[in-house]
Amino acid sequence: IRRGMFSAQPGQAVVELMVALSVVMLLLVGLMDFAPALVNAGQLSQAVREGVDYGHMNPSDTAGINARVRNAAPTLALPDASIVVTCNKKTSNALQACASSKVGDTVTVQATFAYTPKFGIFIALVGQSITLTRSATSLIY
Repeated sequence: IRRGMFSAQPGQAVVELMVALSVVMLLLVGLMDFAPALVNAGQLSQAVREGVDYGHMNPSDTAGINARVRNAAPTLALPDASIVVTCNKKTSNALQACASSKVGDTVTVQATFAYTPKFGIFIALVGQSITLTRSATSLIY
């Protein structure tokens, strides 16, 4: 009995299964590798919001703002160099020292974290690390 032009060859199902499983495994490994990056990005966002929440009432206390950011994301172990606090004048939007900020000016807190993928297969695609940067701005009052 002839089955037609596209009849299955012996072992074809096994080959198709292996191809499909390799694609599924690649997707799962990617999910396991990049899901923590999304979690870290969320922690970083929350940390800068916490810092700016403190900074809008105490703009001259940059050490306190940095401490708030670090305490809000302890698993990221952010060094002071990765946290930048800037203040802008209300009238000209020019940068100024936060110690001379007044009511109505703005304070901005920005933090940067380098996430390193866990699996070597993706390091070739994204490099040694993915730089996550988040910032938040608030009026000083």
